[in-house]
Amino acid sequence: MRLRSWHVGPRFLKHILMGSALGYFVLHPVAMVIYLFDTKGPGASLAQIVMEVFQSILSIFHLHMISMGIFMLFFGGLLGLFYGYYERTVDDKNIQLEKKNRELINAMQLLEEMNKRLVLEEQRTEEMLLNILPRSIADRLKVNPGIIADHYHEVTVIFADIVDFTRMSIQLNPEKLVAMLDAVFSYFDNLCDRYGLEKIKTIGDAYMAVSGLPTPRADNMYAAADMAIEMREGMKTISIQLGIPLTLRIGMCIGPVIAGIIGKKKFIYDLWGDTVNTASRMSSQGIDGTIQMTYETFQRLDNLYAFANRGIITVKGKGEMATYILLDKKAFY
Repeated sequence: MRLRSWHVGPRFLKHILMGSALGYFVLHPVAMVIYLFDTKGPGASLAQIVMEVFQSILSIFHLHMISMGIFMLFFGGLLGLFYGYYERTVDDKNIQLEKKNRELINAMQLLEEMNKRLVLEEQRTEEMLLNILPRSIADRLKVNPGIIADHYHEVTVIFADIVDFTRMSIQLNPEKLVAMLDAVFSYFDNLCDRYGLEKIKTIGDAYMAVSGLPTPRADNMYAAADMAIEMREGMKTISIQLGIPLTLRIGMCIGPVIAGIIGKKKFIYDLWGDTVNTASRMSSQGIDGTIQMTYETFQRLDNLYAFANRGIITVKGKGEMATYILLDKKAFY
């Protein structure tokens, strides 16, 4: 064995150092330790090296019991010191690892909390966006934030305004006036949800909605007519609840429109076209408490609804037009 070759070492060191105990009992073991560390390479474990050093030193002292006893005490002390240092090092590393682990857990908790807040903010932003735009339009805008403009061949536009609103705005205090508008328009919003219409906007006391977009529907005129009738009748209940006499003028018109988004700040989804203008005129030049519409709209609804012929009126920007008043659904419908 290679360890036995170290028996030559003590004699050589003894001659070199003139029999010095330092050379025999200290320098030779140190040389063995250095040699073993150098020859074992990085693959050897610390325990293997320590055991081989210990066995090599015992081979030196096997004929010197007293010296071996002294060395055992000395080596044991060094080993104890080394073990204590090793334990403290391991403990320090464990403490550092635990600290880093706690920091990592705290960072992950913070990241999770931030992610939850981000999700809530996205939900709030989504809700705000859907209060302004139809869902399909909002989805398109998020994918492609450019110009959105669509042509619809047939929709039904509804305009409704409150009779004598200017007089009421003078007589009522601001809080009561705004509360009245909120009650009326919130009721209209609920009707839009029920009948599948899309609210477009409010202008002062006027409320604008449309049936048949952004998703086209073949029964758009029927849904609009049903909502208009309920708007008219519902104002009676709201008037009693608020203690304010409220009457509507409602206008309807069927036809093509262009729909799109305009503006960069406080943008709006809006409609343009002759159908929109005519529906607005049907409302503003209608009879209090009635639903007025053009002859073309009357033709599309005549088979299912009851009407009164108002006759020909002069419509601003349009000239003379035949108009009809929607009364109610027919009994068999």
